[in-house]
Amino acid sequence: MANPAIATGATRPDLTLIADPAALWPAPSDCPDWPIMGGRPMGSPRGSREAAEARLADLREHLNPNGYELRTPAKGEIPDLLDECFARTIPGEHNSAEDRFARLGFAGYRPLPASKVSHWIVEAVHVRGYLRKLQAEVDGEKAAELDRDRQKHRRALDGYKAAAAAAQRDLEAVSEGYTRYAQFLADKAAYHRACDMRADLDRKRATAERAAEALDEELPAGPDMGDVGTLVELAQ
Repeated sequence: MANPAIATGATRPDLTLIADPAALWPAPSDCPDWPIMGGRPMGSPRGSREAAEARLADLREHLNPNGYELRTPAKGEIPDLLDECFARTIPGEHNSAEDRFARLGFAGYRPLPASKVSHWIVEAVHVRGYLRKLQAEVDGEKAAELDRDRQKHRRALDGYKAAAAAAQRDLEAVSEGYTRYAQFLADKAAYHRACDMRADLDRKRATAERAAEALDEELPAGPDMGDVGTLVELAQ
């Protein structure tokens, strides 16, 4: 006969939620890797997230064979559920299942004779803890990646600040020479422009002289080049 503590009306407490993995293993990494209840050899690969999620779904079905609508167990009914699904350890008696149960957060309990329910419950809680551990690892990797990106950006920003400060000091040291050289470049550009103007004007003057002679007219006065002519001649 079903115990009223387990089945009430059309709903049934979800026995996979009978214990909180966060209370059993406050640090997610402390939860043992899954699977271990089937004797996973040392060094063998851990179960994948997909396999753990599928196993949890299977365990939930095993623990709810009649297809009740499941709900989270109320805190006050958990002691009765534990007493219904587990046997208490007996002083002086000991077996390997008790060691496994204790390692997985169920110290003081042992499986009921000829029943897999207690084993399924313990494994379900373990799988939930393992999934929590995997998620914490993913979150940790994301946080580490964000931290690496932040450090990279920090190095870039700090590097620019240092370079800008060094450039400011260097500019102050060379500003006078920079100003002189900028003026030199401007003077050089003006000089070459004057040379080009003089050369162009000389070519046009020669043509104009021949035209004035042919027309028997006076050659128009040219522009006052000032010292430009002298500078050009010296450059030649």
